[in-house]
Amino acid sequence: MKFTEEEFNNLFSGHEAFNTFLENFANELKLDLIINLPEIVVKYVKDAEEHNKLKNDFYTSNPDFLPYKDIVQKIVYKMAGENPDKSHEEVLELAIPNIKRIIKG
Repeated sequence: MKFTEEEFNNLFSGHEAFNTFLENFANELKLDLIINLPEIVVKYVKDAEEHNKLKNDFYTSNPDFLPYKDIVQKIVYKMAGENPDKSHEEVLELAIPNIKRIIKG
């Protein structure tokens, strides 16, 4: 939103003008949220489903890791932090040798 100098000066010409501006601005934000919220929710649900599938596939392929979920999670988070350019799948693959090394002691 851009203002001309005159519009900007009118904002501070009195409390009514400023309150009108705030009300209009809030209404625009609400409308934008209403329009975009379904898309945001769908993306969140899709991401959660993909994450759960990835996690389930990981533990199906590595059932010996199941008793060590807390350790696995910490290692995966550490690997993700060290490799921000990698996909979730790549991070899991990178984490496997470290997980095996730690749980085998």
